[in-house]
Amino acid sequence: PIFDTLNGTGKNITMKWDGCIHPDTIILTDKGDIKIKDMLGKTGINILTYDINNNIVEYNEAIKPRVNHNNKNWVEVYFENGNKVIVTEDHEFYTTNRGWIKAIDLTENDDIKEIPKK
Repeated sequence: PIFDTLNGTGKNITMKWDGCIHPDTIILTDKGDIKIKDMLGKTGINILTYDINNNIVEYNEAIKPRVNHNNKNWVEVYFENGNKVIVTEDHEFYTTNRGWIKAIDLTENDDIKEIPKK
């Protein structure tokens, strides 16, 4: 799982790499905020991660960042603060009320886990 900083607002959300995140999405790294598309082909970039089992926020290396959406449908996920993130419909978010949920199956009743910047 990773955290997306939602257009530089400092709000982090828990997501898995299973689906795709739009290439313009800004990711929180140990080198600052970087768009996914600017990470392609690079190594040694550590992204902020969250270990759900141990409740630990830490940086881990992004392994082979790539754009690989295989012509999947994109969806926009909106948050209470007005921000949004664009992901493929099969991209999963960790919710405090239902666990891992695909973007297409999220409802307004889901509470996406927010973690403060480290």
